[in-house]
Amino acid sequence: GGAAAGEAKGQAGEARAPRLPRPSVENSPEDFRSLRTMWSRRTDDAKIAHARRAAMTMSYLRVLLGESKQGDRDTKPDEGGPLDDGVDDHAESGSPFAVFAKPKRMAFWHSLIESNAFWITDDEIRTVGLGIYPMAAMANHSCSPNAVAMFQKNTIVIRALRDIKRGDEICVSYVDLCASKQERQLSLEEKYGFKCECKRCVGSVGNLKHIDYKLKEMSINPQQPKSRKQFIELKKAAMSANELLGQGANEDAFNLFTTTISEAKGILGKSHALLTRMYTGAAHAAVGLKKFEAAKEYLELSLKGFEVCYPGPHPVMAVDMLMYAKVCSYLGDLQQAQREFRRASITLEITHGSDNLLYKECIMRANEISAELAESRRRKHEDTGNVASAGE
Repeated sequence: GGAAAGEAKGQAGEARAPRLPRPSVENSPEDFRSLRTMWSRRTDDAKIAHARRAAMTMSYLRVLLGESKQGDRDTKPDEGGPLDDGVDDHAESGSPFAVFAKPKRMAFWHSLIESNAFWITDDEIRTVGLGIYPMAAMANHSCSPNAVAMFQKNTIVIRALRDIKRGDEICVSYVDLCASKQERQLSLEEKYGFKCECKRCVGSVGNLKHIDYKLKEMSINPQQPKSRKQFIELKKAAMSANELLGQGANEDAFNLFTTTISEAKGILGKSHALLTRMYTGAAHAAVGLKKFEAAKEYLELSLKGFEVCYPGPHPVMAVDMLMYAKVCSYLGDLQQAQREFRRASITLEITHGSDNLLYKECIMRANEISAELAESRRRKHEDTGNVASAGE
């Protein structure tokens, strides 16, 4: 999608990536068939991996749709090597399975999804699904984006993170912005087939250059086999902990998070992206267990890491800011809670919008605490006056 469009601007002579079959009428920008599959930029190993997924998907679909086993011979990649770059436009007609009739075509679908799909999240940035939004997929990537994709149920909303001048390009990020430059470049090369040359990666802007200098101190080298293997194991443990958290097993999730965080500190930098996100997970589990002191400690660590990663407002940081304010109120520190709710509301208004429930909750809690503090000051003033009167 956007990556391919950005590459085409810089390398006009490069062959275009193949597309999925077009309908007989002209595609509208909202038609997913206008998106790039990035197939020509896939390595042979990646094409074979997509072919294997295609064969598995076709098998499942045949069962679901009650298809016969006719055409099973087509569920493997072409003999003699990886799938080629052509698209077979012929499909079995008169069948709901027709659009997926050929393994090549299914492989292209997998490639298109990997290159263009968005993870659908709820207000607290928890993943709830996967979707393709063709118009939004046209946005190019930047490691210093001026916009972010948010969701209202299954509707995508592209929200500006800062003022955007007329004529300026709207960019979103395809990768985790808390990752180091090396990790981001590796991820973009593997998944989208291009090298990012945004202002942050080129290092031409002082503040953005400083961000990656700081992140470099926090990162591992993905090219080192030992570190890479350890990193993969840590990611698996973090995923398991998040799954437990999603299932409501807060005690097990908290224990796994704390154990994995302890191990990660010996391998990753103190504010590495993975470690920072585990702090957030541990805090969520701690809140569920009403371990508010531990939750506050982990949230302070996660917010410190996010402040390095994100030079401006970001929805992930906004959610943690709101949780931190709540934890402060649970611990009875109303003055700090008031400050934190106000800070969170400023960020939430940008990232989520003023009509969002989290923003409205944040404003309501801030007002309630303000009223409570005002009442506390009034009573204290009355008590002081009564003491003075009694002394006279």
